[in-house]
Amino acid sequence: MMRRLFSAFALAATLGFGGAPAAGATAPQPSDALVKLFAQSSVDPSLFAGTFPIPVTDVDAFVKSYVARIGAPTTVAPDGAGYDLTSPRGSIKADIKLDQQGKISSLLFHDELSQDNYAALLRVLSADTVVPDWFEPSYLHDVPTHKLVSLLADMHAKLGKLVRIETRDRKYVAVFEHGESHAQISADIDDRIDYLGSRKPNSAA
Repeated sequence: MMRRLFSAFALAATLGFGGAPAAGATAPQPSDALVKLFAQSSVDPSLFAGTFPIPVTDVDAFVKSYVARIGAPTTVAPDGAGYDLTSPRGSIKADIKLDQQGKISSLLFHDELSQDNYAALLRVLSADTVVPDWFEPSYLHDVPTHKLVSLLADMHAKLGKLVRIETRDRKYVAVFEHGESHAQISADIDDRIDYLGSRKPNSAA
């Protein structure tokens, strides 16, 4: 498997336990919690279980960054085991669990799709060289430019030039002359890439 270039931003916690809802009360729904998460100017700490180990300030920073880049979600719809949050300029998947008191005990954002991410992925995989300004500085601290150049050159040597990028089942698929590779990418509020990854390339027979 091709090495992941850096870690995805994810919020994850262990499922917590609490008292059951009062008799006759309507059980809180995860979709309601997601709506509330994005509905306020700052994330409300009372939405989270006491066992949630990620600082609420980190959740707040992610939510604000997402809204600034893609817009606040306009719909929250069930999608498999999770939820699909659709915004004016993109979408993201959320896996969420509530404890017995209706507080968020587990939260994971993933598979973000947006015009900006698509454009950034196209730019990187089509290029003959790597431009440092395309990347968030902390990423380049972990994976220097020369390493990126080497990884991309190896991909092109195996698969040829990029032909197009498709979206399949909420995943980006980079289609090359001689094969394809599933790709993951995200960018910060300044459109600098802060997450980039790829599964093992599949060569055409």
